[in-house]
Amino acid sequence: MWLGYVVPCAILASTGRRFTALLPMAVAPFFTFAGFDIFQVRWWGPSYEPSYWPTHSGPSVALNLGLLIAPVAAVSIASRGRRPRAGADPWMASVFVSAALLAVPTLGVTMLALAMFSRHFAPIGGSVSWNALAPAVMSIAVFGGLLGPNRRWWPWSMAPVAVLLSLGPAGAILPGPEHFQIWTQFGAAAPLAVVGVLWAGWWPLSVALTGKLRRTRPVTAEEQTLAVPLGIQEETTPASDVPAIRRRAVRPGVVFNSLAVSLLAVSLIMFRADPLPVQLGSELPTYLGARVQWQDVRARLDLRQAISVADSYTAAHGSSLGFTAAKGAAADHSLDWADLAALPKDVPTPRLTMVVSVSKRRTRIGVVSESGAGFCIGRTGRHDALTYGSVPELLGRSPPSTLGRALADCGRALWTPQLLTVLPIGGFCNGMDVSSGYLMCRMVQVLGAKIMTTTKLA
Repeated sequence: MWLGYVVPCAILASTGRRFTALLPMAVAPFFTFAGFDIFQVRWWGPSYEPSYWPTHSGPSVALNLGLLIAPVAAVSIASRGRRPRAGADPWMASVFVSAALLAVPTLGVTMLALAMFSRHFAPIGGSVSWNALAPAVMSIAVFGGLLGPNRRWWPWSMAPVAVLLSLGPAGAILPGPEHFQIWTQFGAAAPLAVVGVLWAGWWPLSVALTGKLRRTRPVTAEEQTLAVPLGIQEETTPASDVPAIRRRAVRPGVVFNSLAVSLLAVSLIMFRADPLPVQLGSELPTYLGARVQWQDVRARLDLRQAISVADSYTAAHGSSLGFTAAKGAAADHSLDWADLAALPKDVPTPRLTMVVSVSKRRTRIGVVSESGAGFCIGRTGRHDALTYGSVPELLGRSPPSTLGRALADCGRALWTPQLLTVLPIGGFCNGMDVSSGYLMCRMVQVLGAKIMTTTKLA
C-alpha cells in the first residue's frame, strides 16, 4: 500500500510538480473517512483494536503521512532544477466537461471489473462491492489526469502503478493466519491501468474542447502531447542546443511499454490461476454443514419450547382447542407465533416463526429453519407421545410449500431427545492446524454460539 501511493506521487514529483504531486495520496483519507473497507482507518490512525500503531490517532496520522510524503519530497527536491513553463490554458468549463466525459467510461470499466470478480467467486457464492475498487480507481484516475501523455512516463508507468494500487502484491505476500494463497487482487490491475490511460487524456481533451469553443486555430498534436494538467509542462531544450547523437538501436519507450504489457498479462494470468476460490471451496462445505446443523437444532429447540406452551394450555383448559398464536405469544413472548390459517398464500413464511395448527384430532406446530428446512412437532391426544416431521430444503420450493409438507409429515415419526443433540461448539476447532482454515473455523464457531444462545428451552 505504501508503494502504491509513493510511486505515482514520486513520478509526478519527478515531472516538476510540487504540491500537486501529492493529490493521488489525498484520495486515501477521503475514502477512509467515507467508510470504504479496503483502506481502513488503521492505515491512517487507529480507531479500533488492534492497530498497526499503538498510539493516539493524531500522532499516528502524522507518522503515516510523514512516511508517505518524505520520499515524494525527496524526489521533488532532486527534480527542482527542472523548471516548468506555462502551457496551454483551457477554460474551466472545458476541464469539467472533459472530466464528466471520462467519468462515463471509467464507471463502465469499474463495473466490468466488479463483474469479473463476481464471476471469479461465483462457485462459492461470493460477491465484490464497488467500494472495494473505488479508492484505487480514484487514485489512478488522479494520477493519470495529472501526468497526462508525458513522453517519459506515459503510458508504461500506468501498469506498475495499477499493480501496486490493486493490492495484488500485498495479498500475495501477506496471506494472513490462514496461509491461503491469494492472487485475487491482481485481477484489478488491468482495469486500473485502463482507467489511468483514459484519464491521461483529460487535459489534452480539455485543451481541444477549449480550442473548439474559442474557434481559434486547432491545437496541434505537439501541443496536445506537451499539454499537462494545471498549466505545467516540462521544460524543453531548443533543438539547436541538442548535440548530435547516434540513433539508439533500442528505444527505451518501446522496452518499457513492452514490459508494462507483460506485467499486465502476468497479472491477468495470476488472477485466472488464483487458488483462493478452490481453497475456500474445500474448506467451506465442512463449516457450512456445521452451520446448517446448528440452525436446524435451534429450530427444533424452538419447536420443543412451543409445544410445551401448547401442553400447558391443554392442561389448563382440558383441550387444545382454542389455542392460537395469540395465546402462545401471551404465554411465551420469546418466540414468534403465527396461525396457519392466517398466513397469506404464496408469501414466504418468516423463518423461526411458530406456525400453529389446532384441530379436534391433533395439535401441530411447524417452523421453517434459517437453513430453509421445514420441521413440525405435534401431539394427537393429551397423553399421547410427541410426533415429528421434517422436510429438507429443496431448490425451487417456496417456504409455504416447505412448511405445508412438514406439517403433513408431522405424524410419521416419534420425537426423540436425539433431535436436540447439538454439535459441540466449545471444542469445534480443537486439534485443528492453525495453518489450515483455523481462522475460518473460529468464525464459524462464533456464529454457532450466536445461533444457539438465542434459543431457550422451556
